[in-house]
Amino acid sequence: MSSQIGTERAWIRPEICPFLQFYLLDYKKYYIIGLLMGQNE
Repeated sequence: MSSQIGTERAWIRPEICPFLQFYLLDYKKYYIIGLLMGQNE
């Protein structure tokens, strides 16, 4: 999974589109939280 994150960082350049990078980070965060909450049920 770490290699996948490295690949995404390679094509998402902060200096080009910082908003997109932060949006994807938030999306991953809430997606993982959703998975964890689903497992708790």
